Amino acid sequence: MEKVFICHTNDPFHQFNGKPVWGTNRIKVIEGIKKIATQFDLEVESIQEKDTVVVDKLTGEGVVCCMDAEIIKEARVYAFLTNRQFKFVKNITELINVPNLEILVSLLKDIDLALVKALYERSSVCEFAPGIIFGYNKKELDANVFIKAVALYGHAVESVQRFDFFASLLFDKQEKGKHIIGGQLLELDCLKALLSEKKDLLVIKSHSDGIDGRLGKGILCPLNETYYEEATGHSVNLKEVPTCVASAYCHRLQCSLEEVKANPRLISPLNISARILFYNTCFGIPVNSKLVALKWGYARELFNNPNIGVLITTWKPIAPNDSYVLQVAHELEKGEPVGQVVAQFNQRKDKTNSNTIYGIFGDPLIKLQFKQKSEDFNFPLFHNYTDNKQDNTKVKLWHNRLSFWDAFFKIQLLKREKQYLHEGGMDDTLYEKASDCLSQIQDCNLKLLLGEKLSETIIMSLQIQIIDYIFHLGPQPYRDWCNLCSHRLLLPEESNCNYCQSDIEIFEFRFRNDDIYLPRYVHICPVCGISADRSFHMKNEFSMFFPGESKIEIHGLDRLETSKNAAIMLQYPNKENNQCWIIDDELSPIEVFEITDSIFDKGSVYCSLITLDNFELNITGIPIRAEYFRRDINQN
Repeated sequence: MEKVFICHTNDPFHQFNGKPVWGTNRIKVIEGIKKIATQFDLEVESIQEKDTVVVDKLTGEGVVCCMDAEIIKEARVYAFLTNRQFKFVKNITELINVPNLEILVSLLKDIDLALVKALYERSSVCEFAPGIIFGYNKKELDANVFIKAVALYGHAVESVQRFDFFASLLFDKQEKGKHIIGGQLLELDCLKALLSEKKDLLVIKSHSDGIDGRLGKGILCPLNETYYEEATGHSVNLKEVPTCVASAYCHRLQCSLEEVKANPRLISPLNISARILFYNTCFGIPVNSKLVALKWGYARELFNNPNIGVLITTWKPIAPNDSYVLQVAHELEKGEPVGQVVAQFNQRKDKTNSNTIYGIFGDPLIKLQFKQKSEDFNFPLFHNYTDNKQDNTKVKLWHNRLSFWDAFFKIQLLKREKQYLHEGGMDDTLYEKASDCLSQIQDCNLKLLLGEKLSETIIMSLQIQIIDYIFHLGPQPYRDWCNLCSHRLLLPEESNCNYCQSDIEIFEFRFRNDDIYLPRYVHICPVCGISADRSFHMKNEFSMFFPGESKIEIHGLDRLETSKNAAIMLQYPNKENNQCWIIDDELSPIEVFEITDSIFDKGSVYCSLITLDNFELNITGIPIRAEYFRRDINQN
């Protein structure tokens, strides 16, 4: 078993038998060193100062930097303990140009958005993502320098003990060997036990606002007696502390602060245990003090926790897709260094969700080493697809698209509940249908997480459920569907409307979540409203014409592979005339739909064709101008 040598001394630069010595007289620091050594299967041995040799030469290849002259000693100590060189830099530009940069030692006040973006959004030199070692003040930084340096010397393990917790998915505990997966239905006592037990890899995906995080039936919150006393001290401005402390009331639990302290739902960040904590939140752990005062957030306590070796997390208001989370976790589980895994993910050219960027708080050289490969070591999402690249790609798409529908129906349920609270009524049919859809979606997500295949029957059934909900929801205005995407007018092409020969307007529609939708071209005639929809990768899919007699003629519907999962909707200025059709199983090359309200006063009818194919939503909205229909009626 590898050893960590501790010596009670104020001089930190000692060696024993050619190995660095952790020289400190602080009892709490020594306790922290022992805790993290246990997490990494290391033995701690105390030695006498007379048995050591003083060494002040740093010869390693990696580089430790700092930008604050007041903490040069702490940065040099970390470089010494981890066998790296030390370099002092004056600004961010110098920092990111340091060759072999591996660690930045900093005070928390200096970690802002500009610094983190510079470290992790570099496109050319970020082949290995550096780590950050920080502290709120010099005393805290000194402790973290000694404690976090221990994790680099972790011992190899037989097989990975891993726990994945998805706070928004409705399922209970699932086990596959040493790999445990938990969801929102996990009992609180079980969740607390799993979070606190010693493990190699802990993956968490939850909602958060930077002050606390929602962990299913629990809440990640740093509130404790020490926290409260510090936040209410005489030298503290109450305007700068969390609202709950200033008002003595917790809005999350809706009770007084005195009651909160004893509430079993609160989970302290100090009670989490993992060699590597991979924490994904919908808001990220903010590094911008204008959003969240980091002194009072849980990020500080997560890093100060001596039971956590290294923290990988986001800092932007973005929710990484489950498949991305699992891909990164898979690479970590394979034994790749944290810095390499994060850098490869951040710079991936095929990473369509480009807003997801990870950072490292801790040493980037930490990795999960193996003595031998275990049968329990499997990537759950692709467990049954490793031999078939085509199926593997399809499962990724399914999972990403299901993540969209999961969010969509949660929003729908919130809207229905808000309607009930503020308007005194709610459409129970819509609420029940949305609940059924959400339950089925989360069941499919769970199957993918556990490596099970989704049959065509399951896919078809869920898609019909989604279309059925949209059908009962009623036709939506074109502008509502357009909220799902951004669009821009392209330069004119030498093209004319097929019906009236007027110059057409060409729009590029790019759906906001590129992971789910393909960008499309939509051709709209400003005179008669006739439109054609084209994707970037296919020829003209379908088009709509007006043959007269107040009818809409749609060409190309027979090309739809999953015709059952499609609908036509009409949205009128007069909502009482709204119409919606679920397209039949058997389609002819041309389908004609009659417009009931052929004479309307102002505005346009919006006609939308909506299709679902392998959970991919395609919407084309076509404005039917009132002027054209008046002309059509007069001509007939």
